[in-house]
Amino acid sequence: MDGLDLTPTERGTPQGGIASPLLASIALHGLETAVRDAFPHTHKVNGKTVDPWQPVVIRYADDLVILHEDEGVIRRVQQITAAWLAGMGLALKPSKTRITHTLHPYEGQVGFDFLGFVRHEVAHMAVATEQSGRNLVFYHQYPTGTRGRSNPAV
Repeated sequence: MDGLDLTPTERGTPQGGIASPLLASIALHGLETAVRDAFPHTHKVNGKTVDPWQPVVIRYADDLVILHEDEGVIRRVQQITAAWLAGMGLALKPSKTRITHTLHPYEGQVGFDFLGFVRHEVAHMAVATEQSGRNLVFYHQYPTGTRGRSNPAV
């Protein structure tokens, strides 16, 4: 339906239909595991053990955000995700895929939009701003020795 005009669907599920998020979740089940399992749980950086080292994967239906503090890991995750999707005949949409940082400018941008919220960080607070302008603030405690450092995201 577009306004008052009904356009019958001859095959598939309409974008935005009731079953669409469920079907996307079923089709993409396993992507998070494939991404996380490609990396060790811990990793040494400058002689210090980083735990956990695996990327954080957040997905709702076909929307996806992957968080990690190391840009190299993010770039590798993008390759892993593209290969995993290709196995199903799917691909990342270049116009909707980007790498950014939640605290510092990266390629002219800070933060990202996800499910109607703009995500960025201010000092040691993670701030998600609804596109209507209302702020929701999520405090999170950084691991010891990382206060003020944030994660790039794809």
